[in-house]
Amino acid sequence: MLNLTKYLTLFSLGFLPRIKPVFFIVLLFTPFCNISKAQENLLPNGSFEEYIICPEDGALNKAKYFSSPTNSSPDYFNSCAMASNNTSIPSNLGGFQEPRSGSSYAGIVTYSYGNNYKEYIQTSLVKTLESNKYYLVKYFVSLGSYSSTASNKLGVFFSEQLITENINTTLLFEDNLHTDSIISDTLNWVELSFIYQAKGNENFLLLGNFHDDFFTDTLNCSSGIGDNYYYIDDISVMEMDVNVPNVITPNSDGINDVLEIEDLTGDFEITIVNRWGQKVFQTNNLTLNSWNGENFPEGVYFYTLTDKKNVINKTGFIHLIR
Repeated sequence: MLNLTKYLTLFSLGFLPRIKPVFFIVLLFTPFCNISKAQENLLPNGSFEEYIICPEDGALNKAKYFSSPTNSSPDYFNSCAMASNNTSIPSNLGGFQEPRSGSSYAGIVTYSYGNNYKEYIQTSLVKTLESNKYYLVKYFVSLGSYSSTASNKLGVFFSEQLITENINTTLLFEDNLHTDSIISDTLNWVELSFIYQAKGNENFLLLGNFHDDFFTDTLNCSSGIGDNYYYIDDISVMEMDVNVPNVITPNSDGINDVLEIEDLTGDFEITIVNRWGQKVFQTNNLTLNSWNGENFPEGVYFYTLTDKKNVINKTGFIHLIR
């Protein structure tokens, strides 16, 4: 059910007469723009292509800017390694998989029944995250074909400091972002993406399962012989610039005829209401569906933009001018 209270609280009838003067000030200084995200990847080696020396031993720290935050042993696979060492690609100790891009990737154990053994990947960011800004975190995984189980809870965690824990079990960080879906695809790369609102001063990103085995769901793989093992490739962290156009002019001149919200990755929903809180438009497919004002009169309308996990909850107004 649409909660009208929040709209009436934010945009009371007493406030409405003053909207137009505020609007024209914004119009003079703010260009019309769509939701977009900065294209700079804040990870210096997200595809694992750069290495210090060829990883014949499969150690993750052979890849530039990567390390393990615990005593466990995440793996680094590169085509430069000898096949006999089981650290090359596409065949290696985890199974068989071509890189999603380039000639390398990493691998970690995310579930090992009965002992909570887990592996993690840690890498530095090229710049510190800024407080309250939104960042899109994305990476790709594929279940190793030798895995005896598949699991969920694959996630991310941001830290201000480099993590160094003298353990080889679970890192219990409660404020991690993770997927609840079990990923069992051994043939293809599966995209995982998360929206993170920064607290500020984060300098490191960790990947893995931050939940004990008891809280991790699994699926048996009949042909597997080893631990629950995932390949990881193409990690990225990008700043999101969340800007919604504040005017549409549906006069068929090809300029601002519809409310177009492009280049937004993830599951989002936008709801538009009139000044009385009555819903006039709603969609969860911002690429295919856009609002042209339909047959509604000129005036100011109000929107709420949210993602499915409610990390982003943005409100504002749209001026419909015919």
